[in-house]
Amino acid sequence: MKILSGIEVTEISWCDVNLTVLSWENDGRDLILKWNLHNKQKGVLKCLWASSINISLKTVKNEGGLPLTFDANFQQQTQGWDVIFNFGSRGTIEFMCNELMLETENS
Repeated sequence: MKILSGIEVTEISWCDVNLTVLSWENDGRDLILKWNLHNKQKGVLKCLWASSINISLKTVKNEGGLPLTFDANFQQQTQGWDVIFNFGSRGTIEFMCNELMLETENS
């Protein structure tokens, strides 16, 4: 298992990865996003003290499957991060958080 934090999280490729799970931990304080990353890796992105969360994902009739990212934007702020995951025509997930931690492992 490898653990990345902060700027290291922003340096990996977030294009064409599948979101598999979205959940909350620590009484709803932390947003957890699980991913199928590149090269058969699984990733768990922990967004600590997440706020201003806007989840807007949709599918059209007879469309299913895991949401696939088009890109992601991470902007470091004085006290944390502004994050936007873009899923193309399916929508976005946007939030602010104090810290980013990504745990990766090969499947």
